[in-house]
Amino acid sequence: LGAMTAVESAVPGPSHREPDAEPDWETLVPRPVEIARQVIIDDPKITVFFNFLSDGEVNHLLELAEGRWTRALVGRSYVAKTTDVNTDFVRVESENRTANMCMLRSAETPVVRRIEERVSRITGYGVNHVERLNMARYHPGQFFKEHHDGDYRPVTVFIYLNNLEDGDDGGETLFPQIGKAIKPIKGMAIMWNNLLENGEEDNRVRHEATAPVKSIKYGVNCFVNRTGLQPGFAWGGPQDG
Repeated sequence: LGAMTAVESAVPGPSHREPDAEPDWETLVPRPVEIARQVIIDDPKITVFFNFLSDGEVNHLLELAEGRWTRALVGRSYVAKTTDVNTDFVRVESENRTANMCMLRSAETPVVRRIEERVSRITGYGVNHVERLNMARYHPGQFFKEHHDGDYRPVTVFIYLNNLEDGDDGGETLFPQIGKAIKPIKGMAIMWNNLLENGEEDNRVRHEATAPVKSIKYGVNCFVNRTGLQPGFAWGGPQDG
């Protein structure tokens, strides 16, 4: 019994185990080497950012979404706009949007937080104004018809997570009012203001996601909300979604 006691005491119990080391995210998921910015339309201002995400960051987001895709919803304001932002923000199913979505948790990983902070920097709003990253997946034939992102969202950033197959003439972000269509480029982000200077919706930036013909299109909606988040709350729904 004495020897057995000595052996047992030499084995560290759970309280003696070394804590797991935090992953080196900067090495595991490198940042973009250089982000190039280009204004493609002056009025309304639409800006593209090439290499906004690195390949590693793209892969990280897609891995997080694996197994979590659901039917895409829209804010109630897309269906029947009211004067109550809380009502307009409630998400419902709509035949106007047939894709799939995945809502990441705010700062779900250090990489997600890094991307949120990057969106904050280019939009000029504090990171607490950045809603939960809303990932989108469009199979061939799926779409999101023409809509406006809402007057409670002064700025939208959309990030493309892949290129489409050669010969795919769909899958674009189309701004019908100004006749501009933007083809997905992996890692590229586009940014536009949703409001006029007087605070009203700028209908020139109404847009649609056209259906891919033969590709699966992946992207991320990064919405900037005019209201800063309160502790314990996240725009876009419960944090455990």
